[in-house]
Amino acid sequence: MIVTAHQPEFMSYVGYFDKICKADKLIILDSVSYRKNYFQNRNKIQGRDGEKWITIPLEKQKLGTSIKNMKINHKLEWQKKMINTVKQSYSKSMYFDKYYPQLENLLKLKDEYLYTFNVRFLNYFLECLDIEIEKIYSSDLNLVENKDKMVLELCTKTKASTYVAGISGKDYLNENDFKKIGVNLYHHEYIQKEYRQYNETFTPYLSVLDLLMHKGEDSKNLLNNKLMI
Repeated sequence: MIVTAHQPEFMSYVGYFDKICKADKLIILDSVSYRKNYFQNRNKIQGRDGEKWITIPLEKQKLGTSIKNMKINHKLEWQKKMINTVKQSYSKSMYFDKYYPQLENLLKLKDEYLYTFNVRFLNYFLECLDIEIEKIYSSDLNLVENKDKMVLELCTKTKASTYVAGISGKDYLNENDFKKIGVNLYHHEYIQKEYRQYNETFTPYLSVLDLLMHKGEDSKNLLNNKLMI
């Protein structure tokens, strides 16, 4: 069983889905602390006039609040603005008509919690990329450990044979600890493949939305191959 884990991000970048392609099971880390000014509530897209951040406003919560408990601030009526931004950014892209109607429907939803909103987009993009994977929430695993020990606990509770970590895992995960519990540790490093965008100069590491709008059904072919073990 190849397992990977990641926080539920908003319209995640292409490498997020490349990482998922390497695994049999995805653990959605909804029980970890929300990280301000990261990608849980925002991401980058590119229109004809350059890169843009699209951001979901959140209600104020105390430091250390879990992602699962972060609430969307609907009082700001942000959805109409974001819908217009996406529409203006990609209305001339080749696959706009294929993806925009469902994206607009998703963006109009009034989820109370950020993580449920993000998971809707995760499921939609997995479907668009024809990626099938078992998903579970970390909050359902009754975890007691933090950071590197939490990852070991995730592996034990999911009976993982291999754990696919992000490249930053090299900073805090000890390979010997994984060997002790019989788990192979693989550090995933995404190498962005270029594709035709609006501008001659390629802009990497945008939301997967950008890839789909320009490449359509061929998008999955720009993800790297499955993990070979």
